Amino acid sequence: MLNVFKKSSEILKPRAHVVLSGSLNEDMNFLEGHPDAIFILNTKGEILTCNSKLLVLLGYKREELKSFLEEVVPPTHREEVKDSFQSTLKGKTVHYSIVIRQQNGQSLTTEITNIPYYQEGVISGVYGIVRDVTEEQTFKKNYAELLKRNEEEVWRLATHDHVTKLPNRFYLMNTAEQWLNEDKSMTVIAISFNQISEINRTLGYTYGDVWLHATAQLLKNNTPKEAFIGQLIGDDYVILLPELIGFNKEEWIETLLSFNNHKFSLESYEWYAKVSLGVSNSSPGEDEKAETLIRHANIALDRSKKSTTKVHIYDAYLDIEAFKRYKIYSDLRYAVLREELFLEYQPKVNAWTGKVEGAEALIRWNHPKWGRIPPNDFIPLAEESSVHLKIADWVVEETCRQLSEWKKQNLLLVPISINVSPKRLLHGDFAEVVFKNLRKHKLPSSLFEIEISETDILYENVKISETLRQLHDKGISISLDDFGKGYSSISYLQDYPIDTIKIDRKFIKDIDSEIRARSIVRSAIFIGQEFRLNIVAEGVETAAQLQVLRGLDCPTIQGYLFSRPLLEADFAEVLSRQLLLPKEEITNKEIATLSLQAKLTIDRIDDVPVKIGSSVIMICRTNLKNLTFYSNIRFPVKEEVEYRLTVELTDRFQDVSIRLHAMKELSNGLLEYEGYYTSIHQSHIVITAFQNLR
Repeated sequence: MLNVFKKSSEILKPRAHVVLSGSLNEDMNFLEGHPDAIFILNTKGEILTCNSKLLVLLGYKREELKSFLEEVVPPTHREEVKDSFQSTLKGKTVHYSIVIRQQNGQSLTTEITNIPYYQEGVISGVYGIVRDVTEEQTFKKNYAELLKRNEEEVWRLATHDHVTKLPNRFYLMNTAEQWLNEDKSMTVIAISFNQISEINRTLGYTYGDVWLHATAQLLKNNTPKEAFIGQLIGDDYVILLPELIGFNKEEWIETLLSFNNHKFSLESYEWYAKVSLGVSNSSPGEDEKAETLIRHANIALDRSKKSTTKVHIYDAYLDIEAFKRYKIYSDLRYAVLREELFLEYQPKVNAWTGKVEGAEALIRWNHPKWGRIPPNDFIPLAEESSVHLKIADWVVEETCRQLSEWKKQNLLLVPISINVSPKRLLHGDFAEVVFKNLRKHKLPSSLFEIEISETDILYENVKISETLRQLHDKGISISLDDFGKGYSSISYLQDYPIDTIKIDRKFIKDIDSEIRARSIVRSAIFIGQEFRLNIVAEGVETAAQLQVLRGLDCPTIQGYLFSRPLLEADFAEVLSRQLLLPKEEITNKEIATLSLQAKLTIDRIDDVPVKIGSSVIMICRTNLKNLTFYSNIRFPVKEEVEYRLTVELTDRFQDVSIRLHAMKELSNGLLEYEGYYTSIHQSHIVITAFQNLR
């Protein structure tokens, strides 16, 4: 705008000198052609003349407009106008902006330039250039407001999450730092609802956004207004809580934990949280940083996620664990090179005979400074980088090498299984790595088995399916680990080349006391039998569990009841004798509680009837073909001896014909017999008697 007025000034300034030698009327001819409203004042401030544009602008007739100051300028601006007028009379060109009045009382925003008016070399008045900038000013004002709103929106987008509308980590850090600079004492609470990944994977990201909005709103509604809530990532949040008089922090934390019982409605779905909390506290007067406080809260949160206690308060020892995690992650890449990794072997045994039928190779790490580190501590870290590829291939090579060593020792070998993550199956040609090592050590593929977790199959990636198929086609068995743990589906058994299912240990734990656990295991065993799969029960630790599994016809056992994971030398000794006995034998009490009482007598020998008395036995297991029972009587185990088994039904006693084919003497003095029904139809009598036990 100022440039426009300067141009007008440059036009008018030479004309001021023309007026000295001409008439005012002649000068007005020039003024009428000017694009702006023009007036000329004498030294008293009276209007000598003006162009028609000024009259139109102000709404006056020429004869009505006498004094610009009195008639046009509001009282609030007159002093400013007088000062400008006096400055111009002294020879200065003055620019200023004022609001003037039209004749109808309306206001206009104007830009005015005063230029000295010379006559005979003496200033005899003032040229005035008036320009209406009302619309321009309105536009400027609206533009400024729009710009401000846009800046506020850009700030909001830069500092808030678009789904939850909560402050993001950047804003959270700044706020915490500001509070610390103001010497405010505060508690930092890191809270995780622990479900966003599951919801995104199961229901989709749209429902994940609904979950985030719902959890954020629940936090807002249950957090003091003085607190500050920020979002870290996903459904992990941080709350900055200042010291509040009369506020019960412990009760409020209990409220946060109670979110576990809150039912979230995700449109047509219902979902519950798995809340974990981590707490850290600032100390007045100490030189602390916001990043440190929030990191401490997250360290405590991480401990809560891994613990049954869902709230932890930060303590210095947690820092040690964080440091340990960092060191483990740093040193893991060198673990293979430095030969710090080794394998242990946990046997898989026949549920009845204790014969060793296989083993699972379990990776271990003996860290030079931190000692023995559990796989759960370093395997997830390995999968955060490419280190897991090197470790997985090392396990394949070491397993094959060890099998070759045992072969050289003339030991009777059994299949060894290794655990493989889906990430390794997705990367590169894992099948070729296996085949290469089998060829190198001259091992048959029947001695090598791959275990993959059931939840890993959820990746449903073509690469995984192809790799498993390649391995299976070469005779390598595929075992489905943790069967029934989370997303068990018969379709997996149909779509993937599965040879073995391993029933998850969490069902085995309560199998002798919980009917539901027993029912789940029974169903899993039935499914395995229907698909003609090998079945292994994991985590068997007690004789009572073993007894129930035998009753459910589970053929193979893996667990501490028979053996902990063994070093290569100890497992070699097991291979040399091919047998493991349970560390806890079945007692008479357990048999009486879990078995069916019946009577047994010899019925025929070489088809010749025999008349002798009967003895009491305890039947512990049966299926459509076979049965197992305990007795303190030594019966002849001969094919030519036929026995008559008498069981009690609801309203009668029923006889069943059986023969015996195996006997084992237990350490508690009992004898364990295995037999079979001479007629498969009679097995239903014993099964019915079992069903009537309760």
